[in-house]
Amino acid sequence: MQLRLPLSRKLEGLLDDRTSTAEEVVLEASEILCTWLGTLPDSDALQLGALLGTELDPLLAVHGWRAPVQLWMRTIDRVVGQSPRFQRPLRAVLMEELGLWLGGVDVADFQADWNGEPLAPGRRLPRRANCAQALVPGMEKHEIIAIPAFSETVALAVEHLAQSGLQPKLILGEGGPTLGGRLMARRLEHLGLDMRLIYDAGMPEKVAEADRLWMGTEAIGADSLLATIGTGNVFQAARKSQVPCTVLATSDKLVPMGDLRLPEWAEKETYLLWEAPVSGLQVESQFYERLPIQETLVFATEFGIQSPAQLAMSALRTDDLA
Repeated sequence: MQLRLPLSRKLEGLLDDRTSTAEEVVLEASEILCTWLGTLPDSDALQLGALLGTELDPLLAVHGWRAPVQLWMRTIDRVVGQSPRFQRPLRAVLMEELGLWLGGVDVADFQADWNGEPLAPGRRLPRRANCAQALVPGMEKHEIIAIPAFSETVALAVEHLAQSGLQPKLILGEGGPTLGGRLMARRLEHLGLDMRLIYDAGMPEKVAEADRLWMGTEAIGADSLLATIGTGNVFQAARKSQVPCTVLATSDKLVPMGDLRLPEWAEKETYLLWEAPVSGLQVESQFYERLPIQETLVFATEFGIQSPAQLAMSALRTDDLA
């Protein structure tokens, strides 16, 4: 199949993207892929399927450590693998599935109950704001919430608290080399909340002042989740001070097959730690770590509060989609 402009060229902007959320990456990639498919003639499914694998590999190499991106890619693979049963051109089936990722479903199907099957009804990207619904009951006004790093889901939950009149006070961690704490402060500035920004090194001590510790994640594996480096120390300090810890994450953060990976680009792009290091210095710039899932950890999802055991069952259901 000869192409005037390869798909990989159209995706180049996403390969250098270090700031967009996983949801934003999936939405942009879906729009690019859908538009690209619209320019192609109906062709042999095997030929198009093989081509997609090659053209999407660079995107998967950069963003595949993020669970929603993995889930998106696995769904495309499933469409290709099951193409004979659809009895329609593969191009048309792919465009229909991508339309569902982009939100093209009936109002009645706007539920977070998608079973992972291509073309099945249900919302592909759950509403992240729904994670906040189960957190409000039992919370008091002006509670102090420690937030180690930036998370759009956590930001949406804080907005929900503010709109409910609870006006929480925030302790924001520096957020690693990407300075996610600044991003969180800018994101929430419009709420007029009492916010403090502190160095990551001081977070384990300051968390004792908090009523709660909230964190987001890019991916949840079989027995651990991804967190900004140093979050494990904050979590242990919170446990010692009996500060309840909650991970705010929608179900698409469950990694298919539980294969949790660290982003390779964070290890290679050493400018995150030092842009021009001295000769002979080994720069360890990976700023994510695997945080073991312990029973004291609680997950706030679009389905409500879940324990690690309940979340593990959800992960098994995701495994069944392999």
